[in-house]
Amino acid sequence: AMNAYAAAPTSWTGLYVGAHGGYAWGHLDGKLTYDPGTGPIYSIWDQPNQTFNLNGWVGGVQAGYNWQIGAIVLGVEGDAAALGLSQTQTFTTTGGGVDWRIDTKLKGLETLRARVGFAAGPVMLFATGGVALGHTEAKLTVTQCCLPPDNVTARGSAREAHVGYAIGGGAEWLLHPNVTIGVQYLYIDLGKADYHLKGTNYITDPDSPHTTDSFPADLTFQTVRGALNVKF
Repeated sequence: AMNAYAAAPTSWTGLYVGAHGGYAWGHLDGKLTYDPGTGPIYSIWDQPNQTFNLNGWVGGVQAGYNWQIGAIVLGVEGDAAALGLSQTQTFTTTGGGVDWRIDTKLKGLETLRARVGFAAGPVMLFATGGVALGHTEAKLTVTQCCLPPDNVTARGSAREAHVGYAIGGGAEWLLHPNVTIGVQYLYIDLGKADYHLKGTNYITDPDSPHTTDSFPADLTFQTVRGALNVKF
């Protein structure tokens, strides 16, 4: 069977589906903003510019199609992944006494990318690039000493859909005419989102809205992942 496969011509052309898993790391860079909505935006922080470092696993599925023309392989690939990237930070106002605790999560990612590869038998090196969509969540807890309930004066949250681009490259191997494995690196820039941390204000009335706090931020991260595909 091995000799028969070794003698058979190698082709990358065709539809494929598969799964991937790996590691991701990146940054959510933003500015802590307090806007009472009744005048100028107040600077209540010594250092309003802050960074959340996000690191964790990534796993998902992909599908694509390749066209081989001699040693050149042209393709398109789409993928969807869940991510386990999160970080929590607490920030204290310049005058002290009031804390913001912000929990951030990068929960999902989809990309649609073109691929251009160079194939040498069962091995292909490729570059890739396209559009990316990331799904994030941030939760805010505001605390102030000696105020009920349990010092919590407000809670807020925001969900954002970042739209940007992904570029990278990798290598893939034909283990069998219908099975490939590969590794891929992606740099993903998802641009800016507003993160208006709206919720409930407990310091005045549990039914009153909390709308003053936000963390407009840019999201960039990188992934390295391995993939297994079945080719049709």
